[in-house]
Amino acid sequence: GQQNNLYWHIIEQVRVETANTKDAIHDHCRKEFLEVRVEEVAKKPVVVLKSTTSLNTKEMGIFIDEVITWVESDLGIKLNLPDGWRELIS
Repeated sequence: GQQNNLYWHIIEQVRVETANTKDAIHDHCRKEFLEVRVEEVAKKPVVVLKSTTSLNTKEMGIFIDEVITWVESDLGIKLNLPDGWRELIS
């Protein structure tokens, strides 16, 4: 609940700053920071991205921390994070 809300709060801020869609940003983050598998479907390779809903609390915290670092360092976006956000990811 609260971790998921924090994550989408971050994604929304990136959307506003970049004009990318939430789906594109979310998929980028999953591809960049989570396990990616390739399965063959109808003899064609299909990239399967791990769902954030399959993550436990600790894994989601690590994922969000990596996303925050990427947004602030690589994109140069200063995030507006709620009070107490660190407790949500540790």
